[in-house]
Amino acid sequence: MFSLKGSSQDKTGRPTPPQVAPPLTPPQKQALRAIQSRSEQRAKPDALRMAQIARRIYANLLAERPDEGLRSKLGKELDAVVLELLHIKGDSIGESVRILTPEQKRLLQEEMLKADAPADLMEVMARTFAFEDK
Repeated sequence: MFSLKGSSQDKTGRPTPPQVAPPLTPPQKQALRAIQSRSEQRAKPDALRMAQIARRIYANLLAERPDEGLRSKLGKELDAVVLELLHIKGDSIGESVRILTPEQKRLLQEEMLKADAPADLMEVMARTFAFEDK
């Protein structure tokens, strides 16, 4: 087991001892790696598409006379691809959380409540369990 960095305060303002994170088991680590790999593979075509759309948006913005119709069309395409990437990220987070024990989930809930906690649950998970989030 290992201790998390930093400390919190209780309701009276006194420091509380650092939480001890239940370590990820080898099967959990293997499952997380598989989830990350699948997620990256699913996201790759959409990420490339997003880059292509962004280049077209930039070219249009830099044109002597930007085409408002094209800007609108590309904006909608960008919205769709970003939404798909968010769905992939959400699916990955859901799969990752389902492999955790109730105790591990509780610890993540506590970590998410801290003022300095990242907004991304996968980042909190990586930091809490010393697991690399790609």
